[in-house]
Amino acid sequence: GGGGGEGEGGGGGGGGEGEEIGKVSSFLHSSLVRPMMTTTSMAITAMANNNEEEEEEEKKKKEKKKEKKEKAMEKGLCFLSIGDYGSGKAKRQIPVARRMGKVAKKLGAQFVITTGDNVYPYGVDSLEDPLWRRVFEDVYTEDSLQVPWYVALGDHDHRGNVSAQILYSLTSPRWRLPGQFYSKSFFLPSPPPPPPPHDEGVNPNHRNDADEYIDNPAPKQPQGDVEENEEDRQEEEEEEEEEEEEEEEEEGGGGGGGGGGGDGRESDGDEVEHALLKLVVIDSVALEGLFVDPAEFPRDRRFSDEYTPSLVDWSAGTRHLTWLINELESHSDRVDWLMVVGHRPVCSCANRSRYPAEERVAKLLGDVFRKHDVDVYMSGHDHVAQHLEVDNMVFIGNGNGGYNTHPLNDERGETTKFAATDYNGFVVHRVTRERFDFDFVGANGTVLHKGSILASSPSTRRRRESRSRRSRRRRKRRRERLQRQKK
Repeated sequence: GGGGGEGEGGGGGGGGEGEEIGKVSSFLHSSLVRPMMTTTSMAITAMANNNEEEEEEEKKKKEKKKEKKEKAMEKGLCFLSIGDYGSGKAKRQIPVARRMGKVAKKLGAQFVITTGDNVYPYGVDSLEDPLWRRVFEDVYTEDSLQVPWYVALGDHDHRGNVSAQILYSLTSPRWRLPGQFYSKSFFLPSPPPPPPPHDEGVNPNHRNDADEYIDNPAPKQPQGDVEENEEDRQEEEEEEEEEEEEEEEEEGGGGGGGGGGGDGRESDGDEVEHALLKLVVIDSVALEGLFVDPAEFPRDRRFSDEYTPSLVDWSAGTRHLTWLINELESHSDRVDWLMVVGHRPVCSCANRSRYPAEERVAKLLGDVFRKHDVDVYMSGHDHVAQHLEVDNMVFIGNGNGGYNTHPLNDERGETTKFAATDYNGFVVHRVTRERFDFDFVGANGTVLHKGSILASSPSTRRRRESRSRRSRRRRKRRRERLQRQKK
C-alpha cells in the first residue's frame, strides 16, 4: 500500500512539473519569442521599405543626371583638356585637379583630353605601377571627372612601358588609349536656332554661363567674319548624299601600333553621318622615326636611347603617317570641326631648344594640316599656355597642367594671340556647329584668355568646302576603282 502511495504521489508530482514547464514555456513564448518574431518581421518590412526608397532615390539620381546631360548637350559639346600634368607635385598638379573638378561639375563636361606626358618622368612600368594612383587615380577624384579621358602619348610616356598605358584602358573605366594613335567622332542633336544679328556675329549671351567660374574674366576674342552659310551647306550636303556609296570600306581605320590592337579607333560604325567634331589623336614621338637614323644621328632625337625601337622607328613613323593622312581624308565632308591632338607643338612661343627630329615633324605636320584643312591642333610638351593662329589655323598650346613651366620668347609676332607661363591650369572647350570656344583657366579659377573660331568666318567656310570637294573626289575615285574591279 505504501508503495502504491508513493507511486501515486510520484505520478502526481510529475504532473505538477509538467504544468510548471508549460507555464514557463508559455511565458517565454509570450514575453520573448513572439516579440522577437514581431521585431524580425518589422525589420524585414523596414529593410524592404529602405530598399524601395534607395531604388527610388537611385532612379531619381539617374533621371536627374540624364536631364542634366541633355541640358548640357543642348548647349553643345563641353570638354576639358590638360597636358604635361602627371608630376605628382602637390603644389602644381593638385590645385589644377581640384579646379577641374569644380568646373567640370558646373559645366557638365562630357570628357577630358590630354596632350601627353601623363606620367613623369619615366612613364609607367606596368599595370600595377603605383604611379597610376599617385598621379592619376588619387588626384582626379571628383565625380565630375569620372568621365572618359582621351589620352595622347608624350616623350616622357615613351620612356616607360607604352603598352601598359594602352592596356590600362582595359583596367580603368575612364582611361581611353586604344592605341598609339586613334580617332573619335562626337555627335550633337540638331543645332539651336541661329542667334540674332550682332556685331562680329557673336551672341553676347552665349558665354555668360562660362563666366561663372572665373575670378577675373578676360574679354572675349572671337575670330573671323560674319557670313550666312547654312543654306549653302544644306545644298552641299544634299549633293553629297546623292553621291554617297552604299558600301563603307575600311578606310580611316588603323592606328595604335605597338600593342594597341585592332584598328585603334574609338568610333561607332556610322559615326560621321552627323558628326560635330572629329578628334584625331596622334603620336608625334612615333612620327619622329621618319627623320631619325639611330645609327648615324642618335642625338637628333630626345631620349633616343630610352624608347622602344619598334614603336618609334622608321617603320612606325611610316605606318603612322599613312594612317594620319587617310584619317584626315576619311569622311571629311561630314565633319564640322576637325581637331588634331598631339604632344609636340607645330609652332610655339616657348623659349627652349628643339631637337632636329622635332623640327622636322613640326614642319611635316604643318604641311599636312594645311593640305587637309585641319581647324585646330592642340599640343603640350612646352609647359606654357598659348594660342597662335598661322595660315588661318588655330594652334592651342596646353602644357601647363601640373609641372614646372618654361620661359617664353621675348619676341612674338602677330600670330600670337595669347601666351602665358606664370600659372598652371587647363583649357575648357565648348563646341557647337556655329563656333568652337576655348578658355584658358588657371588653378584659381581665373580665365586668362578666351578664344573662338566661328563657322561663319571665311577661313572656316573655305576649309569645310575644301574638305567637301576632296571627299567627293575621293568617293569618285573609289567608285571608278570598284567599277574596274567588277569588269
